[in-house]
Amino acid sequence: MPLDKTFWGALFGQLTDSFGINWMVNCELQEHKDFEKEHAKN
Repeated sequence: MPLDKTFWGALFGQLTDSFGINWMVNCELQEHKDFEKEHAKN
């Protein structure tokens, strides 16, 4: 599964390395962090 934006405000993808280990990667997007900061002030 290629790295792509998700509905929960992150980049997510899956891969299998050369040793057969499955990996899931989830990275929070800066735009999501900015949105949370802006709405936390209210």
